[in-house]
Amino acid sequence: MRPASEQSGYDTIIAELEGAMNQWYKGDPSGYIKLFADDLTYFAPVTKGRLEGIAALKELFSPLVGQINVARFEMLNPKLQLHGDVGILTYHLNEYAGGGSATARWNATQVYRRIGEHWRIIHAHWSFMANTL
Repeated sequence: MRPASEQSGYDTIIAELEGAMNQWYKGDPSGYIKLFADDLTYFAPVTKGRLEGIAALKELFSPLVGQINVARFEMLNPKLQLHGDVGILTYHLNEYAGGGSATARWNATQVYRRIGEHWRIIHAHWSFMANTL
């Protein structure tokens, strides 16, 4: 069982992330963008290298507005390690375009920093799960 302060951080981070992902999969990345700190870094299979800063992330995501339509998703095995004002969240993500088996499977790492009363992502790293390559 987690200490109360750690459970509160976990509940907040997971709830905000799930809400943002629900928007994302309906073609609206704005909720996910709001989770990031201005000085973020970001790696994903679709980037040529490390993105730095909120402007670069917005530029990456702007062509996706209205283009993503995923029927449902599963966040599996989330693990949040809190260390004071820093949290590391790792999880697997399955995306389902329709019924049946997952159409994409991801590994995700997101590093959070508490800024004031909010948890913001300062670094995110996405990769395809090995069995999907």
